[in-house]
Amino acid sequence: MNFKNLLIKSKKEVFSQRNGVFKSQNIGDGFDFAELREYDYQSDAKKIDWMAFAKTRELYQKEYNPELSRNITVLPIFTGSLFFGYERLLKDMVLEIAALLSYSALLSKDFLNFGYIKGEELFIRYLKSNCEIDKIIEKMSDLDIKGVKFFFDFNKLFYKLIEKNLIILIGDFLYQADLTLLSKKHEVVCIIVRNRLKEEKAYLQLKDNITFKERNFLLNKKGIDFYEKRVENLLYENYANFKKEGIDFIEIYENENIFRKLSLFFGNR
Repeated sequence: MNFKNLLIKSKKEVFSQRNGVFKSQNIGDGFDFAELREYDYQSDAKKIDWMAFAKTRELYQKEYNPELSRNITVLPIFTGSLFFGYERLLKDMVLEIAALLSYSALLSKDFLNFGYIKGEELFIRYLKSNCEIDKIIEKMSDLDIKGVKFFFDFNKLFYKLIEKNLIILIGDFLYQADLTLLSKKHEVVCIIVRNRLKEEKAYLQLKDNITFKERNFLLNKKGIDFYEKRVENLLYENYANFKKEGIDFIEIYENENIFRKLSLFFGNR
């Protein structure tokens, strides 16, 4: 998908909802009463203080101090294995997820750190506008990820983020990611992008987008089962470590409604 179309689609899904994929920490009444002010006829009528109306015959509404905003960090992890997909590239899925989460964070008035991990490189910025998100999504869409292996040390991120964050990592996780130290200080969530191959009796020549090794492959049920078993074996150790460290995670497949699945997953946070 063209990155501009991806941005349009993501914005349409996020801004047609009240909070995007997150349950807002700021929208609502909060807990601490702040003051009474004149009702402006555009606010929710539930805020009207009817006791004050009975005494003054004037409409006033209750104002509360907002709840504290969260610190949210969204980081796609780019490797050569994302340059793969049956219905769409896994890289495009990662970009869409990153866009949906980032727009939603700003919509819910949270503090947003946004960037990416590529090999040993960490790029991260504190953002305040959707325009800034657009520019980074464009930057990520232009990344050449073929041949890129995972080498990143997450301890670097631990020392870079001073305040506690909700850190959302997005990738295929076909590599071992040590998040032990990171999860001691921050809330870490991993989003794993997956694909489902459809059975077709055809011989293919496949190239590993990390090592560039080639292999002839018969795409039938046996071949697909072999492929899926290898993927599951690579993911198993990561998932076991995630559970051990209290890290929440979710798998999203290329034929699923990404916005709906993210909304269900993050809706109660």
